[in-house]
Amino acid sequence: MGGSAATTLGGTSASGETTQSTGGSLGCGGTLTLSSVSPAQLSDELAQSHTFLLINVHVPVSGHIPGTDSDIDYRDIAAIETFIGTDKSQPAVLYCMSEGMSRPAGTSLVTDGFCNVRILTGGLSAWSSAGYPVDP
Repeated sequence: MGGSAATTLGGTSASGETTQSTGGSLGCGGTLTLSSVSPAQLSDELAQSHTFLLINVHVPVSGHIPGTDSDIDYRDIAAIETFIGTDKSQPAVLYCMSEGMSRPAGTSLVTDGFCNVRILTGGLSAWSSAGYPVDP
């Protein structure tokens, strides 16, 4: 995606831990990254085609972007992975209020080999501030 930021996983984290991806399957390979999508890009993608899973990982749930497929606690990585499915190349966008929950969840997914995971830049707060609708 043009204009999306990416964080490459691998190497040493700020806490000194080594982060390595388990690699991918079914279309994944190479260096896996956690990318981001802006509110405007996400709005455009939702309007054009909804070919990705949109997952709200905020706890407690504090609103939804219309078209959200599921609400799953950001700490329950196994449940998020089960929802995405066995195809680790399945596109998914995670969001919370500000990235504080979506970023660690997304990082865990990428570390586990999911290769098409993005987070919403600025989260639901940025989405709402940009004037896009939020469902209760």
